[in-house]
Amino acid sequence: MMAVIQWVLGIFALWVLGILTIQISRDIGESLPLIGRWLIRRSVRGLPEPAQTEIRDRWLGIATTLPGGLPKVGWGLACNWLAPRFGNPADPATAARWLQTIFFIAYLQMVARDFVRLRFASPRELRSRWLLLKMIADQALTVGDPNAPQPLLEAARKLKVLKDTKQRLSALQDVLRSRSGDHPEG
Repeated sequence: MMAVIQWVLGIFALWVLGILTIQISRDIGESLPLIGRWLIRRSVRGLPEPAQTEIRDRWLGIATTLPGGLPKVGWGLACNWLAPRFGNPADPATAARWLQTIFFIAYLQMVARDFVRLRFASPRELRSRWLLLKMIADQALTVGDPNAPQPLLEAARKLKVLKDTKQRLSALQDVLRSRSGDHPEG
């Protein structure tokens, strides 16, 4: 008899706990958009006075388009992270690391796609792909700086020199073949 009463009380306690959990999660879910808006309003306080209202309205507008409450809190946290950096020029070294990271992810996706298709590249080909993507990333960082090295332009110049050299060698081979045909030995 005592075991049955304990079993019924256990079921009842689980039922009450379930109802409380549902109610608490609903209350938290209803307050998440408010928390997100509060985080956004808090984040613009450190910005220059003339830009505060415009940026706050823009960020709140983005938050209203997000579905659910959790993404709104995430956007509010992101705004808190972005606000101190807003209007400050990016550190070139940091920008280079981010850009190279993005290109490295693209490189990994290319390698994974080839692997899934069972197209295996040689280590030399993998290295040349990575160097090309790194050159593109470095080139993107030097936009607007005329004194910066231009790796893609340098590679294009080298390819043009190789093409011209190949054409001159072909022409020289043709001349040598025509001369050897004019003067047969023996």
